[in-house]
Amino acid sequence: MALSEDVFNRLDRLIREEEIPGYLENIDKFQRESRRCAESTADGLMNKIHWLTQQLVLTGRVASYLELEAKRAYNERVRIFNEARQNASRGDKEAAAQLAVTDLREAEARAESRAELWKKEYKSLQEHIYRLRLQARQDMDIHRAGAEGA
Repeated sequence: MALSEDVFNRLDRLIREEEIPGYLENIDKFQRESRRCAESTADGLMNKIHWLTQQLVLTGRVASYLELEAKRAYNERVRIFNEARQNASRGDKEAAAQLAVTDLREAEARAESRAELWKKEYKSLQEHIYRLRLQARQDMDIHRAGAEGA
């Protein structure tokens, strides 16, 4: 089943370039808030999970945006390569096309690197939240077992 244009338009509204700086500021804010929460108390642990989950949402949006930018850089490089090969005069058209995209390859590599960094950050944060949730469940089970035994 193909996605409708409406679905793509709604996705584009979720991640707009001008919102990225605000996302980065909020990610830093949520990270600072989560560091203030003590993991030794149930309330502190739940607050930490809350702040990290907020951070995870925005980290995912930034990662998605950067992935899109990396794909755009790739498409631009391929387009310029094909145009240069097509417009090259007789001779080695492949070499002319490769020379035309040398700088674009570097830009594409940087875009892919940034996207990969944010994807890894997202995955790491996801695993950290999972670990904290398991810890919260264990703490509740221990507390419940202690209350039942008393």
